Amino acid sequence: LEEHLSLSPFPLLTFTLLCLLSTLITASPPLVSVLETFPVRYPTRTDRVCSKTEAVSIMNANLDFYFSTFQRDLSRDSTEVLVLPEDGLYGDEFSPTKNITWDLFVNFQIVLPQYGDEGKVNLCPTSATFNEVHPTLSKIACEAKKQGIWIVVNLADFQDNHRYNTVLVVDPEGYFQAKYHKRNLFPDDLALFSPGEARIQTFNVEDQHIGLMICFDIFFSEPARQLIQQERVDSIVFSTYWVNTGTVPYISAVNMQQAFSRAYKVPLFASNMNVGFVDSGSGIYDAGRLVAYTFNTKRGEKITKVLRSDGKVYTTTNGGNVMDGNDVLSIFPRSQKHRDSSSSPEILTLEPFVASPGFSRHFEYKNDNLDNLHCELNVTVSQSSTGSNEVFAFVAYTGNFFEPLPVQLCGMIRCASMHECFTDKFELSSHTSFETFDLVVDFDGERNISTPAFPIISTDDAQLLDVDVFETDCLNNMHLNKPGTILLNAFLFKSFA
Repeated sequence: LEEHLSLSPFPLLTFTLLCLLSTLITASPPLVSVLETFPVRYPTRTDRVCSKTEAVSIMNANLDFYFSTFQRDLSRDSTEVLVLPEDGLYGDEFSPTKNITWDLFVNFQIVLPQYGDEGKVNLCPTSATFNEVHPTLSKIACEAKKQGIWIVVNLADFQDNHRYNTVLVVDPEGYFQAKYHKRNLFPDDLALFSPGEARIQTFNVEDQHIGLMICFDIFFSEPARQLIQQERVDSIVFSTYWVNTGTVPYISAVNMQQAFSRAYKVPLFASNMNVGFVDSGSGIYDAGRLVAYTFNTKRGEKITKVLRSDGKVYTTTNGGNVMDGNDVLSIFPRSQKHRDSSSSPEILTLEPFVASPGFSRHFEYKNDNLDNLHCELNVTVSQSSTGSNEVFAFVAYTGNFFEPLPVQLCGMIRCASMHECFTDKFELSSHTSFETFDLVVDFDGERNISTPAFPIISTDDAQLLDVDVFETDCLNNMHLNKPGTILLNAFLFKSFA
C-alpha cells in the first residue's frame, strides 16, 4: 500500500482500513493549512467601551496581518482550507481576570446573518449597505473569494440574546456555510459567553466531511464522539487559544492535540495563538502521526507560522470504532455523583526518583477504597544516559483539571527537584534516556463513561515524539518501542466529562 501511494501522482487525504483489507479513496483532497500567529492590534484601553469604529479597525487590522501572512499555494490544484486561532480577532484583553465585562466588549460581537433558503448566505455581496453593516464578515468572505479558499475563523457571535464563542466557515465563493458555538466553556469564559447548544456542526470540502471544535472542547467526550461516530467525519479542524501552563502536570497544546488525534484515530488540524511560551503550539496530525507542528518554548518570543498538509497521506476510521472492542464508544448514562466535579476527591501519590544511569524500578499504585485506580510502571534508565541525575516521579492522580473536569492519570513526570513535583514549577528540559518504559493503567470503571485515554508523551524542551516511538492502545497501556529515547513526561490520563 505504501509503495502504491508513493507512486500515485496525486496525494490522498485519507485511506480507510477495513479489517485486513485496505481501500484507496481516490478523491482529490483539499489542502488544510493552520496559521499559528498573534494579534498585531489590541484594544488600547480596557476600562471603557470601544467604539464600533475602533472595534472594527482592530479586528480588520488583525485580519490584514493574517491574510498577508498566508497566501494560497497556487502550485496545487486542490482546494485549500485556512484555519485561524481562537480569539485571533482581538486577543485575550477581554477576560474576567482583567475585570472586563461584556459591556466593554459589546462592539466586538458580530451578529451573523440568518441562513438563506439554501442554507447559506453570501457574505461578500456587491451591496455597499451589507458591507457597511457587516464590515468584518465582508472582509473575511471577500478574502476567501479573492484567494479561492475556505476560511475557518473564530469570533464572538450574538444570537437570540446569547453571546457565543463561535467558529464561522466561509467557502471560496464568500458564502456562509457553517458555524459552531463552543459547547464546553473554560470557567473564565462563562462570564462572557453562553455554552453552545448540544449540536454538532460540520462542513464538506469536495468529498471530505470535516468537523468543528474549539479549545476546551478537546478535553470532553462531546462533541468528539458525536463527530466521529455519528457524523463519521474524515477530519476535525480545531481553533484554540491554549494556555500551556494551565494544568498540573504539564500538558502543552501540542501534547493534547497529538494525544486527541491518536486516541480517536482522526486527522486533526489545530490552529493556536502564539504570544510566547505560555500560549503556543499548533499542528497537523494523522491519527497522532506528526505531519507538521510548531511549539515555541522561548518566553516572550512571538512567532507566526503557516503549517500546510501538502502531499501527506491520511488515515481515518471514517467513523468506525476508534478503540479496540465492540461498542467501546457507546454512550453510557452517568450518575449524578460524577456530573458534580466536587464529588471527585483529590488523591495524589508521588514517588520521586533520581534517574541515574542504570536505575531500574517497578512502581505500583492501587486503592480500590478511594478511587478505583490501579496502575503499574516499569522503567529502566539507559546506562549511557547523560541526564546528570535528573529527577522524575511516578505519579497517580484522581481529581480535577480546572473546576469542571474530573480526571485520572498515571505515569511518569519530570520534576524540578525531589521536593518540587506536581507543582506549577515546570521543568521542560531532560537529558535522561530510558531503556524501558512499560505502563499499564486500570481506570475507574464505575464512572461509566467510555472515552479513550490520552497518551501525553514528550521529550527534551517539551517537544513531541512520533507515534512509532511509543506503542499505546489509548485505553490502558504504553510501551517504549525505541530504547535510548530521551523522555520528559509520559503518562495516560482519562477525562470523565
